[in-house]
Amino acid sequence: SDVCPHNCHDGRMSLVLHGLKGKPIAFAHRGGTGDADSAGQLVPNTIDAFRYAWDQGVTGVEADVRLTSEGVAVLESASGRRFSLRRLNLGDGRGRSLSEPGVARLADLYNSAPGSHLLCEVSLSVQATEVAAAAIEVALQADALDRLWIRSDDWELLRSLAEAGCAARLMHSMQQRIPESGFERYAAEVRKAGIAAVRLRHDWLSLGLVTLFHRFNVAVVAYGARERRHIRAMARIGVNGVSSDYARRLADEVRILP
Repeated sequence: SDVCPHNCHDGRMSLVLHGLKGKPIAFAHRGGTGDADSAGQLVPNTIDAFRYAWDQGVTGVEADVRLTSEGVAVLESASGRRFSLRRLNLGDGRGRSLSEPGVARLADLYNSAPGSHLLCEVSLSVQATEVAAAAIEVALQADALDRLWIRSDDWELLRSLAEAGCAARLMHSMQQRIPESGFERYAAEVRKAGIAAVRLRHDWLSLGLVTLFHRFNVAVVAYGARERRHIRAMARIGVNGVSSDYARRLADEVRILP
């Protein structure tokens, strides 16, 4: 599959900050099961975990995606990590293996989204071009390409996807903090590369830093927000999305925002 299917924009995908005004997207990270009553029974990054997140009222989900040896995009859960390779080899019994805990098709995520949750934003962590291409194809088939984010901490991967005219919005997830003085250069590089958003730890962010990225027309998603006060603080400084492992409190706090 191509990362730029027939209905993609010409050249690099246009940046989308203008479409992200208002309340931040409430991204439930891997289902956000940290505050579930049955948290010990819910495996993150599984269909049940995402159903839990939708039931809480989140407006976005973050999932980790890998490929089977046949090129099928699947969700990888903690229990599924016994398959240590990026490409899971499901062999001839693919249907039976896919029903095991931790191995579900990405298409099942879309098929399981009830009613209004089909409008939910979906942010997928990928580590290779072919994974991104498979994910884009699934989102295209679900008529949800306009709500798909391809996320990675691999700068070169994202840049190559942008250069190929990737039809999904791209998000760079920063794992290590850079000096405050280096953020302006980083924001400029993100914009130049055609990457739509950055994903930064909530405790790195300030009003000034969010404003800086917005000046470059780059959206900001804050991750690692555990407490309600953290979520409220991110909303006050104008981030475009908040990622949390706690779906219930995340949805509650975003819901009551003006």
